[in-house]
This record gives sequence, structure tokens and C-alpha cells, in this order.
Amino acid sequence: GDGGLTAKDVRHAVEERLGLQRDALLERREVVIAAIEKAVNESGAAESEVDPAALQATVAALEGNDAAATALVLIGRAAGAEAPAMLLAAESAAASESAARALVSEGLGSALLPLLSPSTPKQTAELALR
Repeated sequence: GDGGLTAKDVRHAVEERLGLQRDALLERREVVIAAIEKAVNESGAAESEVDPAALQATVAALEGNDAAATALVLIGRAAGAEAPAMLLAAESAAASESAARALVSEGLGSALLPLLSPSTPKQTAELALR
């Protein structure tokens, strides 16, 4: 990898924040993390496109019982300035009011705020604003 934040790192942080045992979310998060990973790592797709299946799975998870954990995984990836994750977060929020609430309540705005500094590349800042 590129040495950046991994889904596993984020999952472990989410488990700690929620007071769960390590790997407690491993089985339950598999589908959501796979969808996020696919969106983040998809190669050859245009920067402005989100895989419809990944978007649908992410919105469903953000509207479900594990909304907070899903939001934290996605926010962790987006805060790492990963363009596909930022786009997936924006599209999820646009697709569903419940998804938007989950992302906002878990701190999406605060997580993306550092990406609006003058030193941030223009494309990354634009995605953070989206």
C-alpha cells in the first residue's frame, strides 16, 4: 500500500471509540468496508463517478443500525484526502437525509476542515467542500 490509513486501522479506531472489543465489527462491517474499499481503490473510473453499487451499499449502511460505525469508516478515509472516499461521502449525503445526518453527527465537517487550507491541492479542497 501507500502507507496511508487502512480500513482495518479505521475499523479498530471505531471499535475503540464505541467501546467494543478489538475485531468486534469484523464480520458485520465486511460488506460496508468492501464497498468503501471498492469506491476508494477503483481504478480507471473518472474522478467524478461513484460506483452505484458502492453508493447503494454505503447509503443503506448509513441508514441502518450501524450508521455511526459506517460513518466513521468513511470519514476516516475521506479525512485522509482520498478523493474517492470524499466523493462517496458527498454522494451518500446527497442521496439520503439519514445518511447525511449520520455523517454530520460523526464529524464529517470537522474531519474535512483541515483539507480546506491554502496548502491543500485545489482538487482535494474542492472535493472536501462538496
